[in-house]
Amino acid sequence: MEPPRRGIAAQADRPAFCYTGGAAPSNLEHLKARMRSLALLAAASILLAPAAAAVDVNVNDGQLAIHGDGAWSYQRTTGKNGYQDATPAGNYNTASFNLLLAVRPTPAVTFNVYLEFDPDHTGVEWMFVEWRISDRLRLRAGRVKQPIGNSGELVYAGTTRPFYDLATSLYGPANIAATAYLGAGATGAFTSDSNWTLDYDLYAGALKLVELETYRALEVPADPTSDQPIRVDRQQVRQIIGGRLSVTSPFDLKLRLSGYGGKMHKDEFENVTFLVTGLSAEYQVSRLKLGAELFYTVEVGIEHAVGTALEASWFFDDHWQVAVRLEGYRSKVHTISVTSPLLDHREAALALDYWFTPTLVVKASAHRIVGNRFVYPDGATYQDLVTTPPAERTSMFLAGVQFAF
Repeated sequence: MEPPRRGIAAQADRPAFCYTGGAAPSNLEHLKARMRSLALLAAASILLAPAAAAVDVNVNDGQLAIHGDGAWSYQRTTGKNGYQDATPAGNYNTASFNLLLAVRPTPAVTFNVYLEFDPDHTGVEWMFVEWRISDRLRLRAGRVKQPIGNSGELVYAGTTRPFYDLATSLYGPANIAATAYLGAGATGAFTSDSNWTLDYDLYAGALKLVELETYRALEVPADPTSDQPIRVDRQQVRQIIGGRLSVTSPFDLKLRLSGYGGKMHKDEFENVTFLVTGLSAEYQVSRLKLGAELFYTVEVGIEHAVGTALEASWFFDDHWQVAVRLEGYRSKVHTISVTSPLLDHREAALALDYWFTPTLVVKASAHRIVGNRFVYPDGATYQDLVTTPPAERTSMFLAGVQFAF
């Protein structure tokens, strides 16, 4: 018996959901976050009240769709290194809830708003309007989820994958994928009589990438930020033009080509040309699912990097699932000639899941990381990485739950 399709993948009309983390805010930032929460909740209340809304919507007729997701996990690393949300002491503070509102005032027009709520951040991840001309052409504008790789639109959708998070080397702070672009785009699909499908996405505008560059420690003392704590930054890429082309065969093999390019400000350099290109593949048969991705990024004249991920999962029955993932990331910085674990990330992970329903799953995973490209002691500065190099090998353990509706 073939297992049921999981989560949002089982319901094509549902949008993707999310989970993210962030740095702990100060008291003032915390107060501002609370105020933003109240404002967003007030906006949601207006949308949910047909009598007060600018557009008269009807839930039963499908004019108003309400979806959401939630997640919580306990994450812990061995030794002194931290990795993503995992800490040596163990991190329980990972709960998140996200809400999506889709209003369809006419059959051709849809307004989408995706709100994110977690302990450290409240904000709008997506907010865009879509005009459906036909299945072959849909136009979008606003803050739109970025179509990239196998999982760009599903980066927050925990019920569409076996692991709690997507591969760090591709969808983490690796300067490859963004959660959304700011601008306009087009998407559509063509299906042949032989059941081959061609999907396309085109977009232009700007986006913000999440980056973590521990290798700056190799530039100490030249780097003026060497005495500051290591942190995840956001880098804006402007004047982007990008797209993705996907081909799906009748036997469920999917091949994707993704890429975009634009200009970015990098330290003392202005208008650096930035390019990303990648190949992705997915294949599913019965209870087995396989995935592979390879991405290449270039900051012209400054740096280039390669990120890869291989993943396989298997359902024993309708509830138990096991998965394995191998991933890697390698940076080459033109001003750094030495070999260092600060330029490398290699990770092997094993997951065991129990699916109560296609929209509720408990997950446990063990991860072994080699390298310090994304792993470093909690609270360390770039100078600390020079005076006391961190351990090159780190183990991480995670147990959590994810759901969607």
